Amino acid sequence: AGWYEGAGAHHQTMASLRRAGYVFEHRARQIRQEHVGELDLVLALDRSNFADVVALVGTDADAVGKVRLAREFDALGSLPPELEVPDPWGHGDDDFDHVVEMLERVADGVVGYSREVLR
Repeated sequence: AGWYEGAGAHHQTMASLRRAGYVFEHRARQIRQEHVGELDLVLALDRSNFADVVALVGTDADAVGKVRLAREFDALGSLPPELEVPDPWGHGDDDFDHVVEMLERVADGVVGYSREVLR
């Protein structure tokens, strides 16, 4: 809905990323239909975001096929109830750190996928 477009990441997210050794700046952008056409893969963190992106691209089968749940690429997230990345908002630093660790596994899975499938 564009609520956070242009905003930086949450302070606990940035602190967790720093603890994990990542330093960067971030500004939120609203995903648009043309973005999906330009990309090989679009990762949604939860089913709600997944449904929103699929609705955005409509009946374009190629675009819909690019949209995946991020945890499909997490070696520890292969069971359906666990395919969503939990939202740590309102929780402690350990929850934010857990999400960073989860997304590091997702990143490893995406690299493997891209080497095998997206060549």
